[in-house]
Amino acid sequence: MSNLAYTRWKDAYPIIRNEIDSIHDNFRNDVDMVDQQMLALYERGQIKEMKHVATEFSVRSGDNLHKHWLNFYGKLFARFRDFYIVENDPSNTACNCKVGEEDFSDAWKERIIDETGDKYLCRDELNLPEFMKMNGSLRGSKSQVW
Repeated sequence: MSNLAYTRWKDAYPIIRNEIDSIHDNFRNDVDMVDQQMLALYERGQIKEMKHVATEFSVRSGDNLHKHWLNFYGKLFARFRDFYIVENDPSNTACNCKVGEEDFSDAWKERIIDETGDKYLCRDELNLPEFMKMNGSLRGSKSQVW
């Protein structure tokens, strides 16, 4: 989860924070209920049963959290994979989704161009296939940052 979140922090953090808060709220409620059950067992002297309730609750909670978090990761990965943002859109009958793309800032594009220098620069546009030409500008030239 963290590797995905680090690369898409601005987009993923609010969703992850909301999920964590929801999990914590539910867990607090569950703990309160189990505490009441265990207190009742304790007051009746049923210590062995109380320990069993605590153990079962702990194991079940851990297993459920692991399954939930793995499922949540799958949803988050599908939403933010490969610099896309995929959101639910029931009006789109093809996929029930809306797909957007996270663009890189002009400053970042300029940095890449500056760091790579002429390494990928094509100096002879006449020998380029048509699909690589851009209205007289070469892709990767500083005048055309795509």
